[in-house]
Amino acid sequence: MSYKDAFTEELVLPSNLKAECAVLASVLLDPAALPRVAPVLAAEDFSNQKHQRIYSAMLALRDRSAEIEPVALLMELNGAGDGTGPDPITAAYISGLDDGELDAQNVKEYARTVKEWAVRRRFISAAQKLDQRARSPEANVRMLAEDVGAEIQIVGRSLQEPATAGQRSPLKSHTLAELEAMEIPERELIVSPVLARQETAFIYGPKGTSKTWTAVGIAAVAAQGGGARFLNFVNDGPGVLTVYVDGEMLSRDIRQRVRDVCRTSNLDPGGDLRIWTPDAQPEGTPPLNLFTEEGREMLENHLADIEEEKGRKVELVVIDNLRTLCPGWEENAAESFMPIAVWTIRLRAKGKATILLHHSNKTGGYSGNTAIVSTVHAILKIARPEGYTADQGASFDLIYEWTRARPDGLENFSARLEGDAWSVKQTGHVADELIRILSAQGLSIREIADQIGKGRDYVSRRQKKLGLVKGASEGDDPR
Repeated sequence: MSYKDAFTEELVLPSNLKAECAVLASVLLDPAALPRVAPVLAAEDFSNQKHQRIYSAMLALRDRSAEIEPVALLMELNGAGDGTGPDPITAAYISGLDDGELDAQNVKEYARTVKEWAVRRRFISAAQKLDQRARSPEANVRMLAEDVGAEIQIVGRSLQEPATAGQRSPLKSHTLAELEAMEIPERELIVSPVLARQETAFIYGPKGTSKTWTAVGIAAVAAQGGGARFLNFVNDGPGVLTVYVDGEMLSRDIRQRVRDVCRTSNLDPGGDLRIWTPDAQPEGTPPLNLFTEEGREMLENHLADIEEEKGRKVELVVIDNLRTLCPGWEENAAESFMPIAVWTIRLRAKGKATILLHHSNKTGGYSGNTAIVSTVHAILKIARPEGYTADQGASFDLIYEWTRARPDGLENFSARLEGDAWSVKQTGHVADELIRILSAQGLSIREIADQIGKGRDYVSRRQKKLGLVKGASEGDDPR
């Protein structure tokens, strides 16, 4: 036999039939054992097709709250066509699952053994597929390397047991009295006035409107602390370890942008601001795609590496931007964004705040479905000033469209880079801008009052002052 024939010949995959029989027999002896193994085992984890069919029938009986015993099991199998045909499952086969030596109390160990052998088979199958691809002259080595890593992660994850398998739930709820007794930290701002620890801010605007200027400035202020300021963003507390993930700009360009931000605002975040760009990665590094669980895990592992190196926690992660770092995401499909939204909540549970950058659509709102902002604490819009021309350079309006905390004194502003310094001009209270937007959307005074957390009288007065009521002009004050 040639080497090629020997390698491509179908291999007999390893299994542990004794453990498979022990799992099935244990459930028949004690149906209460099924809830202990169901979170661990799927039908395809059994190597023997008859065992797969028997286990599937057991799960079907459980789902109907039917008793799991030999007669009911045979009836279920016959109903699925498994009790007849060329390879029927008979009563004798089912009774023969128990070799007389098993202990139903050990069902979880039997299940773990079955699972381990299933993972072995998956590794072998994945290796065979990769081997066939690697032997092809047309194979792309870089893509092959990426696929090898992805296959290993996928198979490896199948070995992980859910935390609740065979255990009581790790979840815990609290009474009001218990919550009152807990030492829950007060809201602590990382960057005033909008971003606190563990919160998520969303910044959007059209291309070329200084979104990166703004986000880099906020990141530098967060990292430096001690009163550091960029425009109207201030960090009066200690600096926090910050990672800026840029999926669009080249490393030389983002380096210059950080230099310019620091030069024009007298900032020096030092080593507490870390910057990631795709073109500055070691050769062979897989592309970072935060739309996939593998990509999100890869970034989280990088954050863990930084934390180990620095000896403290990364507390702010900036994602610039969603469109370039999440290829495959369908912006207009709500369910498509949910894995990313859940990931930001996962980072929140690990003590990390996040800033998400995104593009606006043709009408001026953020591009995509409202699910994008379902878990955020603040929405900041970057826009060109009215009458802007290219010769004005870096110049933009910042509008606080929505904030969960609604801090006092929150005001929109215009910023313009003049030489080596920024000029900032307040352009109105956020509540006025919200009233404009919500009134244009046709909301009633009551609905607007509920949205912005103000009284109906206040909304009515501001609408008249802003010229949003027929017969009134902006500047009129009925008081």
